[in-house]
Amino acid sequence: HPQPRRLLCPLSQLIQNFLVKIHNQSIFSKDTEKTLSLKSDCRNQVMTKSQQQFLELLRSGLWGKAADTTLFQKGVDWKAVLRIATEQTVQVIVADGIETLPEELWPPKEIMIKLMMIRIKIQQMHNLLNATLNQIVEALNAENIPSVLLKGQGVAQSYKEAVKWYRLAAEQGNASAQLRRH
Repeated sequence: HPQPRRLLCPLSQLIQNFLVKIHNQSIFSKDTEKTLSLKSDCRNQVMTKSQQQFLELLRSGLWGKAADTTLFQKGVDWKAVLRIATEQTVQVIVADGIETLPEELWPPKEIMIKLMMIRIKIQQMHNLLNATLNQIVEALNAENIPSVLLKGQGVAQSYKEAVKWYRLAAEQGNASAQLRRH
């Protein structure tokens, strides 16, 4: 089958090049590759203050609504909150949540600078991934192979935008969107 081979070679080369670039630009240490799992059996345990603050910043960053400042007025262990964000690989979303707080509640300047550097590095990685995905889709299209992105990079680029589209679909009678809306 010469056609699939011709297609797979350029695709595998694109993917291999991308993986090498990502590995060389990786901002994550081996420690941060471990994932903190908030297991369902934790329902009997009380969340720590840092976990509550993390979840509030995550909610705020995801949905673009101001974080509840009362959770942050009696002090924050920013290292613990950001450790959770790093373990969950949602540092940029948490940084967005932090920016909804009044500036006097923000972490120290060094931490904000670190978050901004992480944001820039992640954006560079996303740009590289998007460019690679575009090349893969073009290669597939050239061979008349349809592609659909169901999950991941392109889908998660804007959670706020996703909410807007779910609302619109729900208003237009889409049953699945109506269920997810509530």
